[in-house]
Amino acid sequence: MNRLRRKLAVNGVASILTVIFLLSMTAVPVLAKAIGSITGDHILDGTITNVDVAGDAAIDASKINRAGLDADTLDGNDSNDFAASVHEHDPGSAHDHDSDYLGATGPQSISDTLTVSALSYDTTKTGYYSMSHVDFEDAKWVWNGNQTGYDRIPVNLPHGATVTEVQALLSDTEPYQYGPAGVRLYRANMSGTGSEEMARVEHSRWPAELKKDTTIISPRIDNSTYGYYVNASSPRGASIISARITYTYTAPVN
Repeated sequence: MNRLRRKLAVNGVASILTVIFLLSMTAVPVLAKAIGSITGDHILDGTITNVDVAGDAAIDASKINRAGLDADTLDGNDSNDFAASVHEHDPGSAHDHDSDYLGATGPQSISDTLTVSALSYDTTKTGYYSMSHVDFEDAKWVWNGNQTGYDRIPVNLPHGATVTEVQALLSDTEPYQYGPAGVRLYRANMSGTGSEEMARVEHSRWPAELKKDTTIISPRIDNSTYGYYVNASSPRGASIISARITYTYTAPVN
């Protein structure tokens, strides 16, 4: 009886150990799946299919068999549809895009002559032509009945620019006595047959006041056909303190 009991006890322990071992073998993948990851010890050989890997899983590049990768297409285009970095357009005219051409973005530099058909800015630029009181003090005034002085002062505006505003700081100590002080922008055609007023600002009061005109007639500067000048008028007791012409441009101007 005692021998039978001992045999049963031994066999029972063995059975329990067997069950524990079998459970451990099945529990590892279940546990691994539950926590969402497994270690390299669990994959020794075999094949991992697409459904075995989560879309956001991170895989060490050293474990990827590059022979199995398919990079023959990009967005549906065959690899033959794309040019290599170094290629030829004509026989014997090989060039390297990486080293021979400027990039589309970022700081770039060249060590040779750059020839282009046209240049433009990505945003509109603003420029100014300013005249101080010195320009008007040095003007060769022509007086009308010794009451109002007039002068024409040439201005050099860049070809292709667009005038957007003419302003002047004017004062008159004898309001309405002999008429307003004024600054007018004109363009005169090169044939000498006429002039056109583009903008004007006037003032007949004291103290000094900044006057502006943004309703410009024929605002685009065309130095191939016209010359530009300011027609200034200053009655007795009035003065032109300063004037400024504002213009915009979208490409380099001169």
